[in-house]
Amino acid sequence: MPPAKPLTSRAPSPAELRAGAEAVLRDIENGDPALRPGEAKKLVGNEDVTGVFRKFHRVKLVNGQRVHLEYAVISSGRATTKSAINRFHRRLNGLDADAPNPAEIDRAHRESEARLEAAGL
Repeated sequence: MPPAKPLTSRAPSPAELRAGAEAVLRDIENGDPALRPGEAKKLVGNEDVTGVFRKFHRVKLVNGQRVHLEYAVISSGRATTKSAINRFHRRLNGLDADAPNPAEIDRAHRESEARLEAAGL
């Protein structure tokens, strides 16, 4: 009998879900718009919403790291952000997911511009 394949897909742990929700809410606070699964499906690479939900609720192992699409529950239901999708894609490729996201870069740029303007420059 061939050896059993290692488990490559399972549900995220409660700690992973909390960390993902915190990251997505931080993205939203930084100006990244919340994306419902229907809005996120093309960015994630799925033609249907169920594919987005599978990425929310299943973990893949990539180089020993557990990877799932981060989401948060907001008043209109589950939502993710472009930044969370970027982190997801970076992790799937074994890259550093903590690189600054587009919303953080844009916010830092706006704050820098405001400081320069306030200083009269």
